[in-house]
Amino acid sequence: MKFVFFGKPFAKQSTRFTCSGFAYTPAKIKTAENNIRAQAIQQLPKGFVLFQGEIFITKCHFIFVPPKSMRKRDLKKIKDGEIVYKKTRPDLTDNLFKGLIDSLSGIVFSDDSRIVAMDNVKKYYGFVPRIELEIQE
Repeated sequence: MKFVFFGKPFAKQSTRFTCSGFAYTPAKIKTAENNIRAQAIQQLPKGFVLFQGEIFITKCHFIFVPPKSMRKRDLKKIKDGEIVYKKTRPDLTDNLFKGLIDSLSGIVFSDDSRIVAMDNVKKYYGFVPRIELEIQE
């Protein structure tokens, strides 16, 4: 099953706490998660049943807009279809992947603990910010 989620990939930070000790999730993160959920629901086929077995992620690409400070040589590579990897924050497996998987839990699969393997996980630059995901059961 293939998904494309348009919008800037987001990093899920750890839970924050107020001065009085209450835990909360920042509004920016909630909005991004809800955006992913809405796009996932639109892309699911009619009559879709949650994945219950072992889940294999065969592709997970996080594509970011190049910064204004990027060298012209690298911008040309992107235009020519070459991959220019993003070597800066956010962390690939910790923060980026966690936010995506938490957003899809309960919509595509029952629990993220069912994910048993990941291949082809990358973060790089492109002119249309998005997340490309392929999942198999």
